[in-house]
Amino acid sequence: TLEQRLAELRGQEDELLQRRQEVSEREAAIAARERAFAGRNQELARLDAEIERLRREAAQWEGASAERQAAPDVPPPQAPDPPPVDLPGPTIHLIEPPIPATRGLQIVASVGPAAERLVVGRVEAPAGLVALTLNGAESAVDARGIFQAHVPMGTRVAVVAIDRQGKRAAREFRLVPPDAAPAPDRGRARAEAPALDFGRYLALVIGNDAYQDLPRLATAGNDAEAVAQVLQRKYGFQMRLLRDATRYQILSALNELRATLTERDNLLIYYAGHGELDQANMRGHWLPVDAERDSTANWISNVAVTDILNAMSARRVLVVADSCYSGALTRSTLARLEAGMTPAAREAWMRAMLQKRARLALTSGGLQPVLDQGGGRHSIFARVFLEVLQANQEVLEGARLFGELAARVTWAAEGVRFEQTPQYAPIQFAGHESGEFFFVPGS
Repeated sequence: TLEQRLAELRGQEDELLQRRQEVSEREAAIAARERAFAGRNQELARLDAEIERLRREAAQWEGASAERQAAPDVPPPQAPDPPPVDLPGPTIHLIEPPIPATRGLQIVASVGPAAERLVVGRVEAPAGLVALTLNGAESAVDARGIFQAHVPMGTRVAVVAIDRQGKRAAREFRLVPPDAAPAPDRGRARAEAPALDFGRYLALVIGNDAYQDLPRLATAGNDAEAVAQVLQRKYGFQMRLLRDATRYQILSALNELRATLTERDNLLIYYAGHGELDQANMRGHWLPVDAERDSTANWISNVAVTDILNAMSARRVLVVADSCYSGALTRSTLARLEAGMTPAAREAWMRAMLQKRARLALTSGGLQPVLDQGGGRHSIFARVFLEVLQANQEVLEGARLFGELAARVTWAAEGVRFEQTPQYAPIQFAGHESGEFFFVPGS
């Protein structure tokens, strides 16, 4: 009949629309992968050029060697001295007392009647450390850059590091009784860079504890809820919190963000849960609560996350991953902001960074397991991450957050005889340029 025929046609039209939508989604996925492959091809081309240059140099040295053998009385040519490399200067991070790296002399109140206080810190010197002194006396530094000393209360403490380039870094603070500490300046962040437009801030925070086929975690859910509160209340993030999320829920949330974010937006993705490393291709995975132990069907690979991040319009994206093997996300280290910048130079630097696309990852460890507990109700990484964000009172760039966090996590993990080293770097093949991620209190 005519009605049956019309119903069949409507069904065919619905099927055609569905297939068109599937084709559109596949085309978008193919375009994202083509962009990723283009980045890989550029890297391969660079490596091929470097190999060819090394081959030419080897051929030149072989020719010079043959000439020297034919004419032994002729002195061998001297290779030119390599040009000097200007590496970043040293950086000092204070672990105990936990003082953020802000400008000016900092005042630290004692927490009890003790006559002295333990001072612990970590120094980083890419060019190599020559000396580290505390109040003029040389202090020992271990293989991880950790130093410590007992300092009398009421003392002005000066820590100075000098590297092989002659570059110098210094941190100063004063230990005072509790009633002598000044109140913190809550308006500093707003006064620091009033002319800068940092844009809108959004966050997707994921905490997975209740796994169906894997061991249950003890702190991931608490970590996610605490991080969500700090980001929302102190830094003004628009928040979406997922507890015990499945693969479908996580990928759906990421795709919704991809569809709605604009170039004015900043996105932070926080993941706490199980992670796994595929040893065959060195690819990391997030494991949702429906992940199976012996099947990757519900795992979320770094490639899947990277493709979505690459397709987002958001100008700045930071992924904070507190899971095993999370270091597989990153590709290389970042250039650091030099210490000692004037306020005007720092504002100019921030203005330049805000114009650049950023795709960054702050991970709780490298290509190894990390601690789920050790920080009370939180993991060691989450506890320190929260402490640094809560103590901060000014515009805080990701690299400085990482410096403070990495030193404290390394020290805390050593306290339970565990090796855990956080990382901060661009995400592989996600479209990073040279930008930075900023936390703005009260934004």
